[in-house]
Amino acid sequence: MENKKIIIGHIFKEQLDHHSDSGNIFPLVNALEERSIPYELKEFSLNEELVLEGIDLLLLGNGDSRGKRLVLDYLKDYKDKIKQYIDSGGAALFTGTSYYILGENWEKKDEMIPGLGILDLKVEKLDEKDIEEIVLLSVLEGRQCYLTGFLENKELEKHNYRSLGRIIKGSDNRDEGIIYKHMIGTGILGPVLVYNQELVNLLLKWAIKGKYPDYRFKSMKNPLEVKYKKKVLGLKNV
Repeated sequence: MENKKIIIGHIFKEQLDHHSDSGNIFPLVNALEERSIPYELKEFSLNEELVLEGIDLLLLGNGDSRGKRLVLDYLKDYKDKIKQYIDSGGAALFTGTSYYILGENWEKKDEMIPGLGILDLKVEKLDEKDIEEIVLLSVLEGRQCYLTGFLENKELEKHNYRSLGRIIKGSDNRDEGIIYKHMIGTGILGPVLVYNQELVNLLLKWAIKGKYPDYRFKSMKNPLEVKYKKKVLGLKNV
């Protein structure tokens, strides 16, 4: 295989790791190593220039209110770059409530916080709920699958994009998350990629297509994930 490194950009790991979202990097790296695809990790910190040129996969995790405000203020100067990256089909994963930053605004307690305005997305506050494990029924590239993890956000996303899936186990019965071009946004924590190999496969398929257009990407399964979803969650056809 040609020595073309897949570059994974991780934005503000220190500020946006509220529920160990930085753990999403490990399933990605493991999957690349299993396929003998070279890679490089680039971590971006606050007060450091955000360079998206050459990035193949972008990660932005979940943070507390203070962390998200700091990041939002900083990213305002890079709004056009982020929009260009997403609109051009760059692969990206925004977890927790970080993808709200891309929208028009979101309601936080009694305050309406303006976002970057990259997506036509508005977020409304719902009643308070405890963090809970959910199951999401999703269709990724024509194949039905189950995504699982923990949901903390108590907000309703209002948009006309494709949702990541429908909550079929949990206190709510609503659509969750967003898929726009090659960007996935989801409130699922856990970290979400650890027990959702379907998302790992899809993100990597998107990420490598630019540098390896002829690569025959074969999806892989995580045996522990399959066992957990079947034995613990009682799901079939996993």
